Amino acid sequence: MLFIHHTVDLVERAFRGPRRQAHVGASRATTSENASRLGRRIQILTARSAWSILGASSEPARPVMRTLLHRNDEAWALLRRTDQANKKLALFIHGFKGNYLTTWGTLPDLFEKEADEDEHFADWDFLFLGYDTTAVQTYLDISKLIITEWNKAATGQRPYNQLYEKLALFGHSLGTLGIRQLLCAWSEQPATMHCCIHSITLFGSPLNGSPLARFGWIGGNIRNALKPKNPQLRMLKSWSASAYARQQWPPIRLILGLDDQVVGHEYDELIQWDGDEKPSVITNFDHSTMVKPTAWQSAIVDYIGQSLRDK
Repeated sequence: MLFIHHTVDLVERAFRGPRRQAHVGASRATTSENASRLGRRIQILTARSAWSILGASSEPARPVMRTLLHRNDEAWALLRRTDQANKKLALFIHGFKGNYLTTWGTLPDLFEKEADEDEHFADWDFLFLGYDTTAVQTYLDISKLIITEWNKAATGQRPYNQLYEKLALFGHSLGTLGIRQLLCAWSEQPATMHCCIHSITLFGSPLNGSPLARFGWIGGNIRNALKPKNPQLRMLKSWSASAYARQQWPPIRLILGLDDQVVGHEYDELIQWDGDEKPSVITNFDHSTMVKPTAWQSAIVDYIGQSLRDK
């Protein structure tokens, strides 16, 4: 509508034309010449106006090659290619009282707009998985949720409807402990799941629990499993060490924040988990912002891209 009004105004300006002083006896342009001059003037002014409205740096809109399958009631969202059937699935699982989408900020939107233009992301589909923190009793509950989704994806069940062969795991906070539990819960995994794991990236992992779990306002049955040195965490660490000695998984990359007041970072060099890359990656983010990129060109997206590269 703005463009139409602007064009009408240009036509009126073209009809007015430049003021000229009348000269008696001067030769006059023919009607056809005036019409031709008017047409050229309208074309020039309209083109300049369109360029101004659209912006000199405007580019043609890129075709959208992703579709978001969104099941809000199930805390589940899958962003996948529509022009090809990807065989690689990147799974994101949130932390304590998080949300399957909002925990990750603008990341789903950035994937939709930018992933297919980046060689490290284009061949991956992205699954954002959630859970009700108050319903979680142990880390095993979270790991079983991940295993269930992978089993459906690997066998092409609805709503995936295609076979996935590679799995990249990304967790935040409590979600990272669910991933650690998954790695050593062999009896719960589908037969081929272990060999399908491409990479493991953990953001803000409670290496030794969280000091905030001591406060009653946190609530939920899982709260005790987040206290520093709690029995469930100690048992998981021992279980993980035994499992890794028998069947190794890809190196686990830890992303920690200097300003993380929830799980901290200062003891990561003292609390060793078998299979973790050393040293850990230390960022300037806090517990929440370390998984909320504000632009595609950001450290968070870089870390994810590094984990998705072909090995």
